[in-house]
Amino acid sequence: MNIRFSDKTDVPQLKHIWKVCFGDSDDYINMFFQHLYTPGQTVVACSGETAIGVVYLLKASLLHRDFLYGYAIGVLPEFRGNSVCKKMLEFIREEAKQKNILFGLHPANDKLFSFYKRIGLEEMYCLKTIDASHFNGCASFNMSDISAHDYFHLREQAFAPLVSWDEKMLAYMITEARSTGGFAKKILIDGRERILLGRVFDKTVFVKETTMSDEEIKTGSQFLKQYFHAEKIIYTLPEISALKGKTDTTILGFDSGRHGIYMNLFLD
Repeated sequence: MNIRFSDKTDVPQLKHIWKVCFGDSDDYINMFFQHLYTPGQTVVACSGETAIGVVYLLKASLLHRDFLYGYAIGVLPEFRGNSVCKKMLEFIREEAKQKNILFGLHPANDKLFSFYKRIGLEEMYCLKTIDASHFNGCASFNMSDISAHDYFHLREQAFAPLVSWDEKMLAYMITEARSTGGFAKKILIDGRERILLGRVFDKTVFVKETTMSDEEIKTGSQFLKQYFHAEKIIYTLPEISALKGKTDTTILGFDSGRHGIYMNLFLD
């Protein structure tokens, strides 16, 4: 088995791995490769000339250090059970160590969370999940679609320290959200601009990120439920929020001891 960084000639095989592992539509896969795939920044495992596993590395920054986010990690079914994923992550760990780069990933479920911890990744960052359906405040506000430029600047102003995504990455996240039935909004509350990104599913608003304060969440959640024709509203917030909720580790990586850093908007 050979572990290396990918080049453009790998793209057809990488798309095949994505299709087999995740079952997404060709349009969705092509959108990712058009906007975010970067040759030389994607790790591929090969058996002979055949690509059998992949880790896409998406760039962010944390306190003036590069941060790589591992995304869409996939291994072809017939090659699973041969430590392919572990070897790709070991390759990334050595590269990150040599270049003084941080690395993290977001396990999609509890089984993967246990798997990644088993092969040596450590807990890094936490987020808090809040069910705000019971808040009965009566505030209302103006909402409009938001650009990646505005989203970037409002996000940077609100969260510190944070893992920071650039405008290109945020533009993809917003496009991805809207193309899959989600929303990305700018909210105006008493002259203050806030961001709101999420989706509505099964009569529930899932807010993936917002810069609303705890008090604004209390007073504005009823309005948001009505706006989106929903019965419930669930927020993902920084772990320092004073609102009562469930705090979970969401990011595993190679550099522990960084709790308190705000890491969100990972693709999942």
